Amino acid sequence: MLTHPPAARCGLPTTRGVRALPVLLTALALALGCSSSPAPAADAGTPDTPRTDTPSTDVPSTDVPSTDVPSTDAPDGGSLDVPTADVPSADVPSADVPSVDVPSADVPSADVPPDAPPAEARLVVLSREGRIASVALAAPYAVRASADLRATVGSARCRFGLCVVTHPDPANALSVVSAADLTVRATIALGDRVDPRDVAIVDDHTAVVSLYGRAELLQVDLVTRATTPIDLRALADADGLPEATWLATCGRRVFAQLRRVEHESGADSPMGAVLAVVDLARPAGDRLVDADPATPGVQGIALARRPAFDMPVDCAAGTLHVAEPMPLMRGGGGYEVVDLATLRATASSLDVGAEIGGFEVVGPNQYWTITHTEFGPGPSSHLNYTGVAAAPTHNTFAREHVNDLAFDRETDRVFYPDPCTVMPTNPGCVPGVHVFGAHAGPPSTAVIDAGFAPIELAISR
Repeated sequence: MLTHPPAARCGLPTTRGVRALPVLLTALALALGCSSSPAPAADAGTPDTPRTDTPSTDVPSTDVPSTDVPSTDAPDGGSLDVPTADVPSADVPSADVPSVDVPSADVPSADVPPDAPPAEARLVVLSREGRIASVALAAPYAVRASADLRATVGSARCRFGLCVVTHPDPANALSVVSAADLTVRATIALGDRVDPRDVAIVDDHTAVVSLYGRAELLQVDLVTRATTPIDLRALADADGLPEATWLATCGRRVFAQLRRVEHESGADSPMGAVLAVVDLARPAGDRLVDADPATPGVQGIALARRPAFDMPVDCAAGTLHVAEPMPLMRGGGGYEVVDLATLRATASSLDVGAEIGGFEVVGPNQYWTITHTEFGPGPSSHLNYTGVAAAPTHNTFAREHVNDLAFDRETDRVFYPDPCTVMPTNPGCVPGVHVFGAHAGPPSTAVIDAGFAPIELAISR
């Protein structure tokens, strides 16, 4: 920063190059009310934070409080367990921006006080039928809010204080809700028969949605509701649809499971399954990454079997884990680990000897796994922890298989939704969200009663 002499700041001749009258000119400048202090610099904003550009009506100040708005570029090496703030970006369009799908009043206001406190960490619990609860992420795990989305739930993801819930066909929509109080910020219609299955939240206003009924992913601006298709036709099988399901994200990259099956029957097609790699940092129209440049055409990450369920990802370590279930009589399936640098999948050492379901990775060779059998009073799900040899199994008998878990690194807790029903054939059932020490294994240390049968979980930080 340059400091100008007081005489120059008043428009008086300076003493530079002049040997006479320096004291007189300085005195005259001070008498006119000038200072030798530098002019205040324009506030350029803190790094990675959009400016609010609110002019001061009095004396400009360089000490502008930070609004703590999260960066719109999720850093490489980030993960889904990212500290959140329920503060919309300062450059979000105002609430009177028109929307083709949702009334503009649902748009959250950008006028958030700069000293607004960070959002409280929450566990968001959902039923298949659309009921939802927001639970404090610390004992005694109090339910802070409840609501009813009144539509079937496919999946839910939370980040930056917002949760995005997919509603598959026939609803074909997204619900965008506040993690803290479950206020519905928007309901976004996606189009007939697109059948959304999962969502990845990339930054505080961008999400990517998998569409089982279209040969594309959909990039969604959560503020303006604008949608941009990401073409997957290059990775489709003979029926023209790659059948995209579960998603994971690292930084600006999104990894999408493409099952590539016969669309109507679900039977295996001759083409194997892959993970599509999409890079939102690349120009629109060129976002599909070729995972195998040595092979003609655009290729995904080849998988040994058809994938399903959440994909635990460690962006810092550069690994992504994939479950590939099969019926027990066909071997039960297996797991693969994807190297995010080379975009190659290799078989995992994890072997559970049963039909596999959802799982979580809590450390090196430390897994929480769900397996399934059809023995008992209903579809069965069996939760195990591999890190303790003698840890017991938590058994669930319910109307459907459970395949979701939530791992919170900060509290070192694993949460498991148990939608069982107490009946004479299932007297030991304890319904609710069971809480486990992530490195201790069963039995649970607490059970959260959300007021309904839970099946999906998401953590908001």
